[in-house]
Amino acid sequence: RARPADQPAPAAFSAPPAAAGASVLAAPALAEWRAILTRVAARHAATASVYEHAAPLEIVPGRIVLGYEPGTFLASQAARAEALALLAAEADAHLGVPTRIELDHSGAHRGVPTVAACNAAEQQARRQAAERAVAEHPLVAAAVKILGAELLGVRLPEGRTP
Repeated sequence: RARPADQPAPAAFSAPPAAAGASVLAAPALAEWRAILTRVAARHAATASVYEHAAPLEIVPGRIVLGYEPGTFLASQAARAEALALLAAEADAHLGVPTRIELDHSGAHRGVPTVAACNAAEQQARRQAAERAVAEHPLVAAAVKILGAELLGVRLPEGRTP
């Protein structure tokens, strides 16, 4: 499938070697991978969830390499023919070329964050920011001081970003 001429080709991405202590995906790679996963989720949320736990080792037009710990439930679910076919179809559509999906069990995934891990870290950062904002609010600070109270935590509505 051809990408329209007015759309730039996606940037190639290879994860840094695990030995280099990779801790953050390059923003363009994470954006590409998330866009593909969004397409997969629109068709089958459970399959997208399995691939959110993959370490994207390489994303280039025509080839995606995903790392998993060998012998795990997620690795076995990711290797299912139906799941691979769905991922390949959505990667083809997003990247604009037929895309081969490879699962790597060599250990190269260690140190490469998954989308699930990035999402959890982002959620934790939002929660901490909300807790700081509440704790630093003048009315809350005054109530804590006057009542000798302690702020135990902040509850955020599900799915809401502070």
